[in-house]
Formats: sequence, structure tokens, C-alpha cells
Amino acid sequence: PPLRVNLPQIFKPASCTDRCIRREAGIFSDPAWPRNVEVQWRLNALARAMTLSMPRPFRPPYIPGLTVMIPHYGEAILIEKEELFKNNSADDVVPLMSWLEYRFEDEFRAFTARTSQTSPEFTSRGTKWSEYTDADWDKLCVWAS
Repeated sequence: PPLRVNLPQIFKPASCTDRCIRREAGIFSDPAWPRNVEVQWRLNALARAMTLSMPRPFRPPYIPGLTVMIPHYGEAILIEKEELFKNNSADDVVPLMSWLEYRFEDEFRAFTARTSQTSPEFTSRGTKWSEYTDADWDKLCVWAS
């Protein structure tokens, strides 16, 4: 006997009006439609992309090149304290370290917690960058790099 597959509700056919009322307008809830806005956006973007025509592939002599810069194995890529934290008098200039802490808040919190446990002399001072010692900055520079 042929194998029967039950499609999830999201893939079952629905009229355009029903889809519009339930998903885009939000007048009625759609139990099959994900509640996460990010997932909704990704599904809508995928559906839009599926309607576009497929571009022609490049022919062999016209394939664009790809260049990747890989640092030499002996080169250290380490950001210095002066690059991360500059005492600027202008109020509109944010130190790079503050931006990194804001952008990667969870990672920074995990780093400070982990470093505080492994190195008792390291104490997290939050965003009070001027209060960190030189030894603390060595650890912060490694994290930021």
C-alpha cells in the first residue's frame, strides 16, 4: 500500500482571503502560523524568493573570483587597550569596548563570570572601563579580539 503522509497544517491549501485574514491582518489566529515574528519574516521571505525567476548561472570563464585574506600563522590578531578604550572628550564618541559589550551582552556577561571564577584577581566592573587594571585589560583584549 502507498505510504500516507499527513502534511502539517501550514502546508495545506488555503484560500488567499483566508490566508490574508489569518496571517497578514491578524484578525483571526492561525494555529499553524508560527508566533515568532522572526520565523514569520523568514517564511514570508522564503515564499517571496520562491516566486522570483532563477538567475542564469555563470559560464566558466566568467565565474567571479574569490579572495580570502588569511593571516599568517605567526601573526597575532590582538586588539590593544588603546583601540578598545579611548578617553575622548566628545560625548558622541562611544568607545569600541562599550559597543562590543552592548552588542555581545550575553557573551560579555559569560566571559566576566567565567574569568572571575578562574582568576580571582579579575573582578568585573561592568562598563566602568577606567577602573579595570592592566592585567584585566589583557584578558578583555583577548576576549574582544
